[in-house]
Amino acid sequence: MCTVSIIIPTHNRSAYLIEALSSVQNQTFRDWEAVVVDDGSTDETAQAIDELRDTRIKYCFQPQSGRSEARNRGMAQARGKYLTFLDDDDLFHPKKIEKQLNFLQEQPKIDMLTSDAQVVGKNKRPLYRFVIEETEGCLSLDHFLFHRGILMGSFLFHHSVLEKLNEWFDPSIEPAEDMDFFIRIFLSDCKIAYLPEIVLYYRLHGDNSSMTRYDRSYRKALDKMFSRSDLNENLHYLRNRVYAYAHIIACCRGYIVRQSKIAQFNLLKAIILDKELVTSQFPRLLARHFSCVKGEDREFFRYVSDNLPTTTAGLGLELSPYWMVRGR
Repeated sequence: MCTVSIIIPTHNRSAYLIEALSSVQNQTFRDWEAVVVDDGSTDETAQAIDELRDTRIKYCFQPQSGRSEARNRGMAQARGKYLTFLDDDDLFHPKKIEKQLNFLQEQPKIDMLTSDAQVVGKNKRPLYRFVIEETEGCLSLDHFLFHRGILMGSFLFHHSVLEKLNEWFDPSIEPAEDMDFFIRIFLSDCKIAYLPEIVLYYRLHGDNSSMTRYDRSYRKALDKMFSRSDLNENLHYLRNRVYAYAHIIACCRGYIVRQSKIAQFNLLKAIILDKELVTSQFPRLLARHFSCVKGEDREFFRYVSDNLPTTTAGLGLELSPYWMVRGR
């Protein structure tokens, strides 16, 4: 038995995968195993792992079934007291496990810990810091739904957390299966803490999951959550606001990829559900998301201003103060 199991699903990304595994091998904490589940790769993945000659790396192959099934298989084989995930195109900070493990060992009542990530682009160029907005004490489901500070590799948790779930990753929710997974962890009364340290390098590139497909799947995860009979009454009260927030995020993503029709549609849906939330949050969330945008700040915000739905004219969605946000 080892201390930490790292679950790594992969599919036809041997070059990225070797970089990911190198970041695991470079950990200051050494008592780990990496469970690599190859989801039907047809490239040199198996050979590349074999050439590493590291007995701590466990390799298993499955016919292509999707990353949910790959993660589920990896968790079923994991022997560690603690678990974490690493996507095959991301990288761990060298002290990721050491920092998070020390925290959990010093705080035995905490089930799960999450931290920040550095988002990087081509050639690992730093773009922006992915930060969870701090809250006092443990994170709550309400906080999670309105901040979405979730990246798979940013977590470390006790293996026993899995025993609290009737299912692990749900393939029918892909590519938002991670959101569904964490919603159910929150609903299982796990205590989740936040450590404001960078533990992950999250790589942005052309192969990341489609933004618009992800947004549809995220709303499907919300549908699944609100269909539960044991859901807290307060969450039912917030239902319109939760969906409105999801549509605002989808709107921001639409503008980022210059799909103005998708952006307009989602902004209008959000206004119908919660006009007050749109007025207070849309400019801020757009500014937070536009770190993904290439090009000049004013040009992007002018594009958004020129493509706002006409029905937003009286809402006071003033974007100009956010032109200087890149430097923050």
